[in-house]
Amino acid sequence: MLAVARTSRRLLTLVAAAALPAAAHAQVIDFDDIPTQGYQQLDMYNGFTWANMFVLRAGTSFAPVAAASSPNVIFPGFGALSGFSPTAGGTFTLGSIDFTQWAPFGGSPAPSTTVTGLLAGVQLFQTTVALGPSYATTVFNWTGIDQVTLDQGGAGWFAADNVVTNIVSSGPVTSTPEPATYALVAGGLVALGIVRRRRV
Repeated sequence: MLAVARTSRRLLTLVAAAALPAAAHAQVIDFDDIPTQGYQQLDMYNGFTWANMFVLRAGTSFAPVAAASSPNVIFPGFGALSGFSPTAGGTFTLGSIDFTQWAPFGGSPAPSTTVTGLLAGVQLFQTTVALGPSYATTVFNWTGIDQVTLDQGGAGWFAADNVVTNIVSSGPVTSTPEPATYALVAGGLVALGIVRRRRV
């Protein structure tokens, strides 16, 4: 009898957890829907505020570079510290970024960039990404951060594309459960009631 009650509680807990609304949504930010003929500063885009980042149309004569997904890529302004954070606040997960070396303006390509994940200004994660002549995907899977910085120490340039993130909602999320969810919850409650009634 005790085993049935434990099983019923576990079932109800699982049903309740399944009925909760999803708090995050995955997205691949590829910058390809930004209309630009050369390059322009990137400010707010796809739920993030971008600091010292520029979007570039790949393959232009101004500064030729390939794109991991055509036609646009991003690069740090003037080879300095750059980054991004959710525009509406809250936290997010950084999944991955595609990086490559790049040398515009007569500069030199960066050998690496240091990527840092922060929460309220405190470093939670950090990795140095070695950059090569073609795109390579760096997987991070950093959760619970509210800012990412990219720093190549003033030693050259890079281009990036396909930033994969999950923005975690900072406000209330509403959803309507499906009828099957209601039926499952009702069935669990009935089972709990039967178990309790047998005890009495």
